[in-house]
Amino acid sequence: MTASVTPRYWNILLIALAGMLVFGFALAAILARGAADPPRDNLITLELTPNGTARAPFTLETTGTGFTLRCGDAPPLMFRVRLNGYFSVSESDPVWVGFHHITRERNTLYLHVNADGMLMFRINSEIAWTANTQPANTQPTNPQPANTQTASPECTFSRLTTP
Repeated sequence: MTASVTPRYWNILLIALAGMLVFGFALAAILARGAADPPRDNLITLELTPNGTARAPFTLETTGTGFTLRCGDAPPLMFRVRLNGYFSVSESDPVWVGFHHITRERNTLYLHVNADGMLMFRINSEIAWTANTQPANTQPTNPQPANTQTASPECTFSRLTTP
């Protein structure tokens, strides 16, 4: 038994196919323009500036084995990567965590610090670690008037020279 497809169903199928193709090409164009790229505010490349200071928002980028960041009065955080697939974010002794996006060759490390105190550490554009430097559900001891802005703390950074 053979069933024929009516011209009406063919038209519906062709319209659906054309719609899927247009959607696919539009999505590819949007992604190619960087819609899924991580934020890079005030990009600082550690190969060019191995030590320095910055105010949030900013992004540190390096292809090295790590760096140290200290913001305000907080203890310094050390961001380290081993080429055997482990990374560590700690204040002193490393606590190594496996991360399958680390390669045995060159890895690109990004740390984005936004104005709200959110830290996002990426290895090869993949999110490895996030933290918020502002405690949740707390009110400032000296509330500022609504029309004034408090300056973000100054952060100092330095590139690690040993793994």
